Amino acid sequence: MRRGALILSFVVLVFAFQNVSAATCEDCHSASDPRPSGGFVFSEPLIRASYDSVVIPKEDFDLVIWIVPTGDYSIIRSNATLIISHPLEPRSEFRADGSMGSDRMAVRFRVQGLDVGIAGFWAHISYTVRGVHTTPGSIDTSEYAYELTGAIIIDEMALRVSPGSLLLEDTDRTSVITLEAMDDAYDVRVELDPHLRAYIRLEEPDDTLITGAFVSVPVRLLFRGDVSGNITVSWYSNGSMYALSIPVSILPEKTSEAGSDLYHEIGKYTGIASMLLLIIGYFTGGTGLSRKMADKLFGGASKRIKFHCAMSYEVLLLALFHLAVLFYGPFRGFDRIVSWQSSLGVLAMILMFVIALNGIFQGPLVRSIGGANWRRIHSWGSYLATCLVVLHALMIGSHFYWFRDIIGAS
Repeated sequence: MRRGALILSFVVLVFAFQNVSAATCEDCHSASDPRPSGGFVFSEPLIRASYDSVVIPKEDFDLVIWIVPTGDYSIIRSNATLIISHPLEPRSEFRADGSMGSDRMAVRFRVQGLDVGIAGFWAHISYTVRGVHTTPGSIDTSEYAYELTGAIIIDEMALRVSPGSLLLEDTDRTSVITLEAMDDAYDVRVELDPHLRAYIRLEEPDDTLITGAFVSVPVRLLFRGDVSGNITVSWYSNGSMYALSIPVSILPEKTSEAGSDLYHEIGKYTGIASMLLLIIGYFTGGTGLSRKMADKLFGGASKRIKFHCAMSYEVLLLALFHLAVLFYGPFRGFDRIVSWQSSLGVLAMILMFVIALNGIFQGPLVRSIGGANWRRIHSWGSYLATCLVVLHALMIGSHFYWFRDIIGAS
């Protein structure tokens, strides 16, 4: 039985290193930027700046940059540089780091008051993406950059409109546009782009707002979809017509871009199972203090040793299957297993073979090298293989990204 298991292991190993035809990285990754790992096509997040369309001169104001994932990934950190240009003031530069939200990142800036005019802004945003479905631990996370521009009106206009942009994604929540009358405003209108009318319900405010009036205009999302447009606020004041546009972005329903990679899912969980069984097998092998405890648990050394042998062969088969599936699918090609994280697993498997042969041919080896030397090879080989497997899992396994974050090895 033991020799049969070993022969089957060799068959699986031979299959693993055949030049098979399977899905390549390019089948799952974006052709323009293949950095995200494992089984999905990366779609850029939605990045929008939120600010008041009109700001009172010399009054400080906030500008917030929202970074919202649009696929099966999360944004774990972000930072940005904001440059404000104004015709009457020197260029100002601000830097800020993003804060983690429930499902988005926000980079917030506090801008000092400016004189009357139009303040242009330029923002350089960098953010780090972690794929939900990943394969090689070395590319669990990827860095991206984005540039955003816009303009803010600094003026004593009749209406103060807030916010400067809307991001709609929840059909159960009503967003609000606020209109604050700094002067009398007439023929006030809040209108949607025609193509947004099927997605958004908008309530019209009173057409006349007297100085000091503060009005909230409810905006309700009816349906989600990958749609963008504008809400236009217009009014008549002091003999002139004014109009402001509020950019609106509607997020689509979150869906997986390419689904799970079956090869990776099977390979991942067979690897975890192999590691757990290897640890159990190590402690049932009668090493050190675990021998007496294991004997009591199994009701004798004979039963313990039988369990240990059966468990060890299962570990070897699972490890070989783990390698075969990953090599056939997401790790196809020798260039995908040359990283030191992957090499730890390959080295551990070689040690498992040595230990298995050491166990199968125990009688001849004991007579040849002595019982003490046989036990040293078996116990120290098992110990080293277990350590290598655990380290391999921690440094490359997609379930253990939190550990790599802690030690700064993402």
